[in-house]
Amino acid sequence: LPISICQVKQNEFNFTLTIDGNSAGVDGSKSNIPTKSDADLKIVQLTDIHYDPEYEPGSLADCPEPMCCQRSSAAATIETSKQAGYWGDYRDCDTPLHLIENTFEHIRETHEQIDYIYHTGDIVPHIYWATTKDGNKDALTKINQLIAKKFDGIPVYPNVGNHESHPSNVFGAIDAPEEINVKWLYEHLWSIWSHWLPTDAEQTVLKGGYYTVSPKQGFRIISINSNECYLYNWWVYLNGSIVVEQLQWLHDTLLAAEKAGEYVHVLTHIPSGDADCWTVWAREFNRIIERFNHIIGGIFSGHTHVDELNVYYTEKGHAVGISWNGGSLTPYSNKNPNYVVYEVEPESLQVVDYETWIFDLEKANAQGSSAKPEWVKEYSITEFTSDLSPAGLDALLDQLAENPKLLEKFWQYKHTSANPRLVNGCDNKCLSKTLCRMAVTVFDQKTRCNELKAKLESNLPEVTTESPTTSPSPATASSPGTPTTQGPITTEKPEGGTAASISGVHLITMAVSLLFARLIY
Repeated sequence: LPISICQVKQNEFNFTLTIDGNSAGVDGSKSNIPTKSDADLKIVQLTDIHYDPEYEPGSLADCPEPMCCQRSSAAATIETSKQAGYWGDYRDCDTPLHLIENTFEHIRETHEQIDYIYHTGDIVPHIYWATTKDGNKDALTKINQLIAKKFDGIPVYPNVGNHESHPSNVFGAIDAPEEINVKWLYEHLWSIWSHWLPTDAEQTVLKGGYYTVSPKQGFRIISINSNECYLYNWWVYLNGSIVVEQLQWLHDTLLAAEKAGEYVHVLTHIPSGDADCWTVWAREFNRIIERFNHIIGGIFSGHTHVDELNVYYTEKGHAVGISWNGGSLTPYSNKNPNYVVYEVEPESLQVVDYETWIFDLEKANAQGSSAKPEWVKEYSITEFTSDLSPAGLDALLDQLAENPKLLEKFWQYKHTSANPRLVNGCDNKCLSKTLCRMAVTVFDQKTRCNELKAKLESNLPEVTTESPTTSPSPATASSPGTPTTQGPITTEKPEGGTAASISGVHLITMAVSLLFARLIY
């Protein structure tokens, strides 16, 4: 390991935020949920578009690189089964421009009422080895201009994904030397986001890629840069304290919203319970959510490329919050493109329903350029429950544990009913993992997860589950709070995928980069 890691004092990585104590606390699960009405807001979530300007229909879709379907592959020598589809491809391929344009046009034509659009990050493609600052800026500009054009007159609230930086995932301090900082990205984000944001958001966007805005009286949106929790963001290993400032800002912004009588939506890219999110950051984020749960109407995330939700719990097991994941427009990998429409009660800002819209990529590619994809509403969450409060969704998790067939249906929708994902089914271990993920918002805290897995096991005598996980205490851990590879880190490929783990090349590059940064910063 480089000296920069070995000499770090571990308490830098086990920080504790100052949380306002002027609250009655939480003595039960959050259960008040308003009823649906004609006055409800309609919010469209777009996430993980991953636009590939090099996508070429007919190019090689089955290639040895981390991403395929690019025009560098000659179509003339490729057998048909290995050729990239016109509308995208289930294999390791990102999104052609004509698919993005079709999606935006379909949304405008289909949904008469759109009050707001949330875009929760990742416009840049999965070309880790070939990104450039100019290439990333071009992709960001292209798609943001397209969003502005197709959704003219509709407020759009963006968020920064881990792929937006160069190198991918690496968000260096803005005051680091020019060749390794990320100032260029935040300046570019402001140049393309300022179309939708007020001028007072400029300071924090330029500082760290985060901001807050009030679309109307009583409604506040907070968009955070969750890449500060990402284990591939090597700057976290250099100095664990660099992430404290934004989290404290999140807390203080929520405190101000509470005093102003506002309700809040939080936009983030990486879900806090993801294996790729540093557990200390996630722990402190969860403390903030617990403290302000009474004013947070919802958390909206992306990154995982699957349509899922996560329930936030207190240490005593009370359900107090929900994170809604919008899936992805990219079919990378083995999924149908999707977007989500939320119905939101306009006062408390709680989600009272949502719909996931998809099209069958296999069917669309069979028709090719001669026909547009047939977008359909895949499902509504109210097919499973009408109570979308944290308490109601916590109860739904118990129902899923007691009814494996219902859980399997939930898993199917999670993967947007894509045939390559469904062909092998979801075995007992898969069902257990699917259920567990929904009850985890800090990766090493799995008390509720283990309860649900035990209940599921009693309904599936043959179920194969992982050994129950005991949450390690930071006070007794050998390296308290240090960011580690907490689990099998994957590059945004859902369970069952073939995502590349951190390779030797990644580790060597990481070590050299950190040592270089320590020497000059």
